[in-house]
Order: sequence, then structure tokens, then C-alpha cells
Amino acid sequence: MITGDWGISRLLFFISKGRIEAKEIFGYSNDSNYFLKELEKEYKNQDNTYIFYICNDTGFSRLDAFKEFVREKKILCSERFISGKCGDPIFAVYKFKAEELNP
Repeated sequence: MITGDWGISRLLFFISKGRIEAKEIFGYSNDSNYFLKELEKEYKNQDNTYIFYICNDTGFSRLDAFKEFVREKKILCSERFISGKCGDPIFAVYKFKAEELNP
């Protein structure tokens, strides 16, 4: 599991009772350069799942940079949403199609 914003990995660890230890690659900076360098290293691992907050007022959200990366690389991926109690989506979850990573 790869997280694209601050706080998601701690939340996943807590609600999974320690079974999920996500890797944070968002980088503590206003620009997304670090994130894109890390994503370049990680994206060919077909076991990775990527999770982002959907709202725009998060600390270091890299969702837009992630989507642009996917478009530029022409990678197909699945997209799912996790909603809160009120039904509003909170998280976007992505998984790359294995055949796209290893043509």
C-alpha cells in the first residue's frame, strides 16, 4: 500500500490492527517532485495499491500529480472510492493493471 497524503498510513495501521504498514511517498513539500521520483520507482510493482484523500484541503495531496503521471505513462488502472458514514467519498484507491506494467 502506497499513500499519497499525510496521515493515511497511520490510519491504515490503526484500523488494520497493525496488519497494513503503508509506505508514504508524498514528500513533505509543496511541490510534487519528491513524490514523482518515488512513484517512478514504485509504479512497476504490480502488488502496489495507491490511496489518496479526495478532498483538496489536505496537507500534501498528490492525487492530481498521480493522475497526470498515469496519463503520461498511458497506464490503465482501476479506481475505487471509499466513502464515509454520510456517503461522501473520502479516499480514492488505485491499482495498476498488471498487463500494462509488463507488456
